[in-house]
Amino acid sequence: STTPKVDWAGTVLAPSEDNAPSRVVQIHSRAEFDDLLAADPERLVVLMCKALSCRPCKAFKRKYDRASRKYGDVLFCEVFGDESKELRGMMMDAQVRVTPTFIMYRAGNVVHSHVGIKEDKLLQALQTQVLGEPLTSGDAAEASGSGSPGA
Repeated sequence: STTPKVDWAGTVLAPSEDNAPSRVVQIHSRAEFDDLLAADPERLVVLMCKALSCRPCKAFKRKYDRASRKYGDVLFCEVFGDESKELRGMMMDAQVRVTPTFIMYRAGNVVHSHVGIKEDKLLQALQTQVLGEPLTSGDAAEASGSGSPGA
């Protein structure tokens, strides 16, 4: 038998989870993204800004897909800045200088952004935005079944 896969917080992942279809929406125009933001203003939207030639972006895809399945109420999007001049302009307007850059929106406003492929950084930001509080190391231990109750 194989050892079950666990995420960064020690949560056991379902065996088929890595093979499930992606919930990430690829953005092809500024208008398409604006429409998504306007469709449900209170919904958290995460935009991964990337480039076709960005190796770290490709390496992070599976983790981003997994996060999109874990946080079902959050809309996960991706945009390739080198797909068109319009999308390059969209990323420049968002002050994206390095890929990947993750930008979180709520009600059309940026509520968080960070650069890099550290999965824990993305999950911490999601936890803060979804629950309104950061995931502490004690919470992570509790989620994995260790740690002392009430501590």
